[in-house]
Amino acid sequence: MEVLFAQTVAIPEFTAIAVRRLRQPGTPQRIVAQPGTFRFFLTGGEIEFFLPESRDPVPLTRRMILMLRPEEEALYSSSSPRPVPYLRLELTVKQPDRTEPPPRLAVFRYAHPVFGVADRLDEALANPGPCSAALARLLAQEFWLYLHEQRTGTGGADPRLDRMLRYLEERLLEHPTRQQLAREFNLSPQQVNLLFRRNLGISPGEYVQRQLIRSARQLLRTGKLSVKETSARLGFANPFYFSRIFKKITGHAPSEN
Repeated sequence: MEVLFAQTVAIPEFTAIAVRRLRQPGTPQRIVAQPGTFRFFLTGGEIEFFLPESRDPVPLTRRMILMLRPEEEALYSSSSPRPVPYLRLELTVKQPDRTEPPPRLAVFRYAHPVFGVADRLDEALANPGPCSAALARLLAQEFWLYLHEQRTGTGGADPRLDRMLRYLEERLLEHPTRQQLAREFNLSPQQVNLLFRRNLGISPGEYVQRQLIRSARQLLRTGKLSVKETSARLGFANPFYFSRIFKKITGHAPSEN
């Protein structure tokens, strides 16, 4: 089998990688220029950015990633009455003046793998080990390529998958199965499984588990719920099964989160 690539994207050499999980208060905040560092913003809510080239604020919502170049400053704020959680990923490159930047604002299909890469990068940096630095570099490269892929228009979505993912989100606490998806969307379970693996690289069951554990991590980080309470909140039959799934996905027990 021969594969021909129409174009290539130069991946820069990253000299520093950082991921910060923050909360945006209602008052405007200023992001100052950071030499050599591209900054990427992802949020589960809505944040408005005031950028140099735009007279009106640019809204950043779910499914979007906004990029600031090394020499740029910006104001951002939220109109939400509660602080809005967001993730800021910082990639410092060795030669910023020779680096082709990703698009300013990339809009991805629902639950695109790029968001999972950002989460895995966060986990790799939060749990240092002998392979963490190498893994972080690989994940940063994957993140960079996904953004450039969006620029070239090769990251199209399958509309059936989008509808399925919305269906799963609305019923996540019910732990829906691929059999339910098959009945709902008039497909066979095997077709559903193939659709997920081709587009996301995982099965429907693993996707549901990952989404549940992502919610669990957010709940546990608040410190207000115990492992048992978190397990019950997310619809797990018992905390022992919950802990097993949590460790399988994150690599550590929920009590160590």
